[in-house]
Amino acid sequence: MHRISALSLLGLAVLCGCASNQRLSEHVILISVDGLRPEYYLPSTHDSYPTPNIQRLREDGVHARKAIGIFPATSYPNHASMVTGVRPDRHGIDSHTPPSARNESPHWKWEASRLQSRPLWYRARQEGLTVGISFWPSTVGAQRDAHWVVPERWSVPGEPSWIDLIESLSTPDALVTRPASLLPSLRHDPNLHAARDRLATVVTQRMLNRWEPDLMLVHLTELGVRQVQHGLQHEEVRSALARVDFQVGQIRESVARLGLSEKTTVIVVGTPGVIDIHTELAPNVLFAKQDWKAYAHAEGSQAAIYAPGEWVDKIRKLLEANRHDKGIERYDILDAFELKRLGAYPRASLAIVCRPGFSLVEREVGPFVSKTPNGAAWGGDPNEPGRASGFLAAGPGIAAGEGFESFRLLDISPTVATILGFQMGDDLDGKPCWKLFKTKP
Repeated sequence: MHRISALSLLGLAVLCGCASNQRLSEHVILISVDGLRPEYYLPSTHDSYPTPNIQRLREDGVHARKAIGIFPATSYPNHASMVTGVRPDRHGIDSHTPPSARNESPHWKWEASRLQSRPLWYRARQEGLTVGISFWPSTVGAQRDAHWVVPERWSVPGEPSWIDLIESLSTPDALVTRPASLLPSLRHDPNLHAARDRLATVVTQRMLNRWEPDLMLVHLTELGVRQVQHGLQHEEVRSALARVDFQVGQIRESVARLGLSEKTTVIVVGTPGVIDIHTELAPNVLFAKQDWKAYAHAEGSQAAIYAPGEWVDKIRKLLEANRHDKGIERYDILDAFELKRLGAYPRASLAIVCRPGFSLVEREVGPFVSKTPNGAAWGGDPNEPGRASGFLAAGPGIAAGEGFESFRLLDISPTVATILGFQMGDDLDGKPCWKLFKTKP
């Protein structure tokens, strides 16, 4: 029976060593690209994709044939693990939105105050380094611990436009307002996610030009959104990939124009990959029919289930009874012990993790099973084929033209700290990854 193994998530740690205080690079730019997949840059497949700038980064430095995220394999938990080096039960971001019956809260976990572990930008500032943030998740209010912040936030019904929100939440002078036509044009751009990535790129260029921060964090989202909306092979996905490749190139060009190429390490990393789906499952429909006090907080291909302790055995039996369809397993069920080993969903009684092709929704009415004509879903087992994301790095001290098998997203912050000459701390789940370097620091 297929199960997510905590040992498999830990196994890649053998690639990693201990950090030193030797500073390898004066600047690090960490660019997270939702939906970045290894095939977009690997030598055996890259000719099929419009990614000349990402391929050039691979040629200039190192790359992983796969990058493995944490469970749950969704964006916000993985971004929090990237910058803290610990799993969700320790950093506190175990889902995109707070669990709420009937999905009453449209608000995501945008605030930096939700992080329960010290993030990379806090440690960098402690070390006397300057930090810029452009649309990184969970950074609303991060100005206390970072110098220049334009946080990730979008509007929900009843709020001002996303541009107005960003203006109100950003560090003064950090948000680009020139040319005067830029923000109005983005405000009315029908392609919201492309507009957001365009602004994130321009903000990054402005911070580099004006302040040359020691550490820069950037998040680009459109590619992942298009994958979820249309499925992996759609032309809209290919167009979004070309745009994100162009944006990575723009950032590297800004570094070159400033004469900082020999002093700057650029890291591009993806969040766990999406998989095309054909069927949606609605576990809350099963609970509602029984009139049980249980709630499945579904996000993509997994759901945390919250219920009083006396209901757990009944819920598990009900889920087991609906797990198969004509010999096909739809999902696996994780109990609280398994979740603890994975460092996920610390308050949940159970979790459902879908097999490829299936995803979960939160509705309480309608059929338990429904077909979906297209699209893809985040989540699931991060070790599953197709869930791997990408990782590339180039800069001072980084081995050129090298490839290695695997990189863990948990190792991002201790590795970045090593490059910048400090340590994130000893009590982490991640380790600095010395496979990146020309010589072990």
